[in-house]
Amino acid sequence: KQVTGDFVVSTHIFVSNRTVTGAPSSSFSLGGLMVRTPNGTRDRENYIFLSAGSADMPGTFQIEMKTTLDGVSALEIVNGAEGEGILQIARVGNTFVVLVADMAGNWYVLNRYVRADMPATLQVGMTSYADWDTVSATDLATYDSTRITWGAPDLVAFYDYVRFRTPNVAAFGGRDVSDPAAVTDLELIDALGESALR
Repeated sequence: KQVTGDFVVSTHIFVSNRTVTGAPSSSFSLGGLMVRTPNGTRDRENYIFLSAGSADMPGTFQIEMKTTLDGVSALEIVNGAEGEGILQIARVGNTFVVLVADMAGNWYVLNRYVRADMPATLQVGMTSYADWDTVSATDLATYDSTRITWGAPDLVAFYDYVRFRTPNVAAFGGRDVSDPAAVTDLELIDALGESALR
C-alpha cells in the first residue's frame, strides 16, 4: 500500500520449504517486507527489504536485508535465524530502522539505513522471491513474459499479519535516529519493537 510520512510496518512470518519440513533448499528463497519508491524502472529501482528464509546457504534459515539505490544493492545476510519470527521496518524521517524478533520475544536492531532519496510517499508491503539460480540464468525478456516451469522453487511464506503503525518519534527527543551514539538500539527497541504491534 502507499504510505506517507513516518511509519512502522511489522509482520509475523513463518517460512519453510514447500514440504514445510525445514528451510528452503533453493538459493535466495525468502519472504518478508519491502519499502519501495514508486515508479522505478527495471534497472533503476530504489528500495529496502527485510526477509527470512534461505539466502546464500540453501537448507539453512537466514535473514536477508538489502538497500538498493538506482538498481545497485548492498546486501547483508544474518546466519542463525529461525523459520518464524517478527520482521519490522520503521521510517523516521530519512532513516529506516530494520528490526527482528525471535519467537522467544528477543528484539534486535539489524541496521539503520539513511535514504534521503526516498520520497514522502512509498510503496510498503509484503515481498517473496525464490530460486535465484534459475532466475539469474534467465534473460529478462523471457523472465518477464514466460511462466518459468523449469526451475526449482522451494518456498512457502505464511504471513500471520501485516500491521502499520505511526512511530512514537517523541521518544527520540529530536535526536538523530541514524546515529547509535545518539539513539541506542535499546531505545529503538523500546520505542518501536513490541510497542508498535499494539
